[in-house]
Amino acid sequence: MDHRRDKNAPRQLPGKEKSEFNQSPEIRKLDMRIEEATRDIAGSPAEHPARFKERQKLYNEKRALLRSAETAYRKKWFSASYDSEALRQLQPDDENEKSLAPPQPTNAFHMIRHLMPARDRIANAMLLTQELRSEEGQATLRDIYSLCIDDNRVAYRPDERPIDGVCPCKGCLKIMIE
Repeated sequence: MDHRRDKNAPRQLPGKEKSEFNQSPEIRKLDMRIEEATRDIAGSPAEHPARFKERQKLYNEKRALLRSAETAYRKKWFSASYDSEALRQLQPDDENEKSLAPPQPTNAFHMIRHLMPARDRIANAMLLTQELRSEEGQATLRDIYSLCIDDNRVAYRPDERPIDGVCPCKGCLKIMIE
């Protein structure tokens, strides 16, 4: 994310960093050279065009160094702030949440799983470490096979099927092929 999109991102150096920037030897040398050029010009840049251009170049160099220092600070700020935010999101809010709780479901299957027993058994068996040759493994394989060969367009409860080619819901009377 860029500082133009994040309202909290710093746009300039904070006071402490700006003070350190101005106290750096490289910037102090630039400031001294700018002062010398300003003294030489003495309020008449038309008489000293070469010195005036040199002073402009020094100001541009100082501005470029400030811009690079701001960019470096902004990158450091982004990495620190997003790393701390990621760590905060990974940390549980409460001591009780530190226990291994099952993950929260992300769909509606947990609410309707009792309507589809074969799928419910498959979902329960997926977390088991039993062999396929066991009774539970064989039952799971049968459920998977029944789902694969089933060509119903609607998932019915085990005891509900079209009655006389018509939907079993009251008042529906939609013609269905079994």
